[in-house]
Amino acid sequence: MDALVVVFDLETTGLNVDEAEILQLAAIAATEEQEIFSVFTKPNIPIEAGASNVNGITMAGDQLVREGQVIPSTGLGIGIQVKRLIL
Repeated sequence: MDALVVVFDLETTGLNVDEAEILQLAAIAATEEQEIFSVFTKPNIPIEAGASNVNGITMAGDQLVREGQVIPSTGLGIGIQVKRLIL
């Protein structure tokens, strides 16, 4: 059986690992079907300007926004559950 390669990407509210929250968790499995997973979570803290400059994500009220489009997202509780699965 061939090795399975999964590539992960995180977008966060900033770089401080003790304070930053995950905005997006995405993964691609290198299979014949190119399986893709992505979930966005609404943070409980502000998104730092430097992070927004990199990931393009901002807040408008209680919604995540990228390039003027609202990003469907879930509460942070779901994100915490996903984070624990990875760790």
